[in-house]
Amino acid sequence: MKPENLEAIYRLSPVQEGILFHSLEEPHSGLYVRHMVVELSGMLEVDHFKAAWASLVGRHAVLRTSLHWQEVAHPVQVVARRVTLPWEEKDWRGLADEERQRSMAGLLRADLLRGFDLAHPPLIRLTLVRTGETAWELVWSFHHLILDGWSLILLLREVFSVYAELCRGGKPAAGKAVPYKDFITWQERQDGPAAERFWRLNLAGFSAPTPLPAVRPRAVAGEGGRSFEERGTDLSAATTAALVRLAKQHGLTVNTLLQGAWALLLSRSNQAQSSQENDVVFGTTVSGRSAPLAGIESMVGLLINTLPLRVRVRDNGSDIPLLAWLRDLQESASELLQHEHDPLALVQGWSEVPRGVPLFDSIVVYQNLPIDKILDQAFAASIPLRVAVRRGGEPMNYPLALIAFEGERLALRLSFERERAEPVAVERLLGHLRSLLEGMIENPQAMLAGLPLLSAAERQQVVLEWNSRPAVAASSESLVSRFAAVAAERPDAVAVVSDEAHLTYGELAARSRGLACWLRRSGVVPGERVGLQLERSPEMVVGIL
Repeated sequence: MKPENLEAIYRLSPVQEGILFHSLEEPHSGLYVRHMVVELSGMLEVDHFKAAWASLVGRHAVLRTSLHWQEVAHPVQVVARRVTLPWEEKDWRGLADEERQRSMAGLLRADLLRGFDLAHPPLIRLTLVRTGETAWELVWSFHHLILDGWSLILLLREVFSVYAELCRGGKPAAGKAVPYKDFITWQERQDGPAAERFWRLNLAGFSAPTPLPAVRPRAVAGEGGRSFEERGTDLSAATTAALVRLAKQHGLTVNTLLQGAWALLLSRSNQAQSSQENDVVFGTTVSGRSAPLAGIESMVGLLINTLPLRVRVRDNGSDIPLLAWLRDLQESASELLQHEHDPLALVQGWSEVPRGVPLFDSIVVYQNLPIDKILDQAFAASIPLRVAVRRGGEPMNYPLALIAFEGERLALRLSFERERAEPVAVERLLGHLRSLLEGMIENPQAMLAGLPLLSAAERQQVVLEWNSRPAVAASSESLVSRFAAVAAERPDAVAVVSDEAHLTYGELAARSRGLACWLRRSGVVPGERVGLQLERSPEMVVGIL
């Protein structure tokens, strides 16, 4: 960058440093590339719209920021005085609906893979696609290093306000934006010793990340780069409304209900694996906008943070009332707000989890940003356009991430690492999450242990279908024959995983044959029942087979 184009240089926030580290570690993963699709219906003045976006880039320093980490003592962000707005236009009016949808899906995939050169600003780009005579779709791409969710709303409100003013023949107000640099300066002055005392007490006795349901351990994950996939489900409008009523009635938030359901999922998974831990820990996202800085509510930048939330579930929850437990959970989450700017890397170091081992492997993100409503209120009456927003997928740097989007129908999305989880297992996990939330609605006075985990279909399968002896016999024969076929075809493939141990199909077949021979020598005949008294382990699978 030429010296005359240099506006400012300052350090990164701890959150930015973490994102930069992972972005450089996996440069082609698209892990932190985000895109938003803005649907526009009406008469759009394209030149004014482009000029409005250029105005935003000129006003907000983060939209002219690049990152630099080589030949410096620590990573810095550099703000340029002027940059060229990356803007592209496409005309798809001649395409049929199905072809247009395929083209848009392809554009979004290519955009994700394209990524950003972090050393060259700006870290945003815009593609305006005309899909009809009065219809457009704007693909707004950006790197998560510079923007969080609330910043997106601020920028969208501003761009349409500027656009409306330009359409009226006026000039946009040239008021100075609150610089993101102010937040960095404030954060550097925070009290480290007080934060350390809080986190050492909060995480005392917790020495290993909470095991995840449906996710294989790292030891058997693929050796290549990671990739992420997403599965989702939407609660009905009636169920969503009932959750909101339940929360309001008892002074809770819907986010607390969601965090409670997730904690119970993790806790019951631990109990099934005979874990000795009574507590679970997962990540939670905080807005970061409680800092006592003038204008922080209108600051554009990356202010969010992720922190560990520790939830206690003692004695399987058999004597813990749901509502009292949820109130305690909400209080614990509220305490984190006093420390919402503490760097996660330091929190990790203050915990008893060994260095190099993550503090948690799952995260819960609650998105309560009703973008469409906010935009409607902001400019619907001032411009002849209807605007709707579609968010792109948001893979995160965690093996399992639950993202909830507030709305008339609460949308639940599970992002997972493909190399460590099967889609069918993740979908089953989503079903269990729904069951727990519905159980809270149906019986808020229940004890924790009384909340149902299985869906109605799964309960019928377990209680009725699996308890039918002919069905069991048929399924057993089918299982044995199918296993034998796979073992013969792929004897070296991994069949059973437990912590750091695993068995291949060939090893499992050999061990099960050996056990079968011992049973026959001991006098066991076909049709006779043999009890198993084992912990959850590879030996249990050998015994069942």
